[in-house]
Amino acid sequence: MHELTSDIVPPEVQRGEVNTRCMLYLEKAKAAYSTCTQVHIACDPSQHHEETLVSIVYSHQVGVAAVPAIQVVPKVHFHELEESLAGLMQERRLKRLAAYGELRAVDSALRSLGLGMETFKTPPSIICRPLKAEEIRVKCPITGRFKICSTSTGEWVDQVPQTVDLSELPLLVAWMDQGSVGTAAMHYVVGLGHQVHLNGEKFHRVGASDCLTHPART
Repeated sequence: MHELTSDIVPPEVQRGEVNTRCMLYLEKAKAAYSTCTQVHIACDPSQHHEETLVSIVYSHQVGVAAVPAIQVVPKVHFHELEESLAGLMQERRLKRLAAYGELRAVDSALRSLGLGMETFKTPPSIICRPLKAEEIRVKCPITGRFKICSTSTGEWVDQVPQTVDLSELPLLVAWMDQGSVGTAAMHYVVGLGHQVHLNGEKFHRVGASDCLTHPART
């Protein structure tokens, strides 16, 4: 493009036009996703001089797919970790430091579309935590809904209140490479109380990696 048009349009003007088009595209995507609470994201980081994450997002609620801003996966430094992770790092129990960097890249990609991991935080009215020692979880045979019962007080509470509209419940479905880094990143988010469902991206690993490595081994 530079060789063909530099005699007409200076390269810096070309770059400015490309940047403007990207910004307009992302602003249009933000408007499309402004009411979305359920989103699918497929992403996979690869090495392009530096680790780069490319992804695509789709929401069935509005029937729109978009490509978020490409992200450079940042290297994680100790002082950037949250307190819980920093403690594990000091104890040498944190084995997936790269997962934290990938998680930040996914969050930034979603933010470029006006979303972000906090969009998928579990509503406080829903009981989404391990049961306490005195609690039991029972399925009502009539309604099919689950209730949490406290054996100490005898109190019964709906795990998901009937006022909650499940069709609007925040949910992120993440399609990622089945490597341990992406898996660890999403499981960490689930532990923070976010509504995330992780699907292994089968075609990348089974179709590409196995076909390439199997002949070499034989």
